[in-house]
Amino acid sequence: MRAAGNRAMLIIEKAIEAIRWLFFVYRFQTRANLIAFILLCLSDKPPHQRE
Repeated sequence: MRAAGNRAMLIIEKAIEAIRWLFFVYRFQTRANLIAFILLCLSDKPPHQRE
């Protein structure tokens, strides 16, 4: 039961993180800034590998 609860909390946490990220990205006015931001994210570790 505890494992299922922890998994649900993790999914909710990731969803909130994704929504915040989308709002943050939406603020960028130019395509160049957005591309640079995406490249920066891709050069970092994928979210599922981060502790």
